[in-house]
Parts: sequence; C-alpha cells; structure tokens
Amino acid sequence: MAEETFEKKPRKLPSDAVDLETFNEIVYMDDDDSHAYSAEIVYDFFSLAEERFKEIDEALKQKELEVIVKTAKFLEGSSQTLGLSKVTDGLLKIQDDCNKQIEDGNEELDSFLERIMKALKSVKADYSVVKGAFKEVYDIEDDEEDDEDN
Repeated sequence: MAEETFEKKPRKLPSDAVDLETFNEIVYMDDDDSHAYSAEIVYDFFSLAEERFKEIDEALKQKELEVIVKTAKFLEGSSQTLGLSKVTDGLLKIQDDCNKQIEDGNEELDSFLERIMKALKSVKADYSVVKGAFKEVYDIEDDEEDDEDN
C-alpha cells in the first residue's frame, strides 16, 4: 500500500505540515511502485510554487493587493491538493488579510505590506520544509534555481 512506501523512507513527510491522508490519495493513483505519477505532480508543484512566489514578491513591491490575493489563492489551491496544510493555511491568511485591507483600508499600506512580507516569509519557510522532505522521499536532485530565492 502507498502509505507503507512513504513510512519506510529515511525521513517521513512532516505530519504537522503535510496532511498525509490527502497526499496519499495522490499516491494511490500511481500505477506502480515507481511513483512516477505522484512524483511528477510534486515536481510540477515545485516549479509552479517558485513562479508564484516570485509573482507575489513582485506584487508586494508594486503594492498590488489584488494580484497578491489572486496569486496566493491559486497557489493555495495547488498546495491544498497536495495536502500541504501549513502552506495552505499561511496563503489563506495572506488572502484574507489582503481582502480585508482592500475592503476596509484601515491599516496604513506600508505597514500592512510589511506584515504581509513577514507572513509570506513564514509561508516560504514552511514550503522549504515540505519541499526538502518531498525531495528526499522522491530522490529529486536540487536545481540551481532552488538556491536563488528561498
């Protein structure tokens, strides 16, 4: 069974950051023990996440709250599909905070953006933890890009 495969790896996926029940639904779709299908989904998510984090960083610089919300929502959906609970929760909080700021505008914009930058830094840290665990589970080599931003 798929669950056993990941339990036997030297480093388990962190259960406080990954909903294993959700993730194992993807693993269950693998055709064989190579886990090629789930590995491809995970690898594609890495590429997507790196792009979306860059988009959010740029939107923060440009003070474009609507773009932050849209991009965070997209990335949140993808991370939720994989069961990345901490990443999902952090992105959802960023969306909610930005939506409130758009609606109310109660907080001074620069201090608000500083707070969102800190929240994004925390999300990226959570992402790095799960990315490292998935790379170990799937024996994915580091890309040169990985060392640039996060």
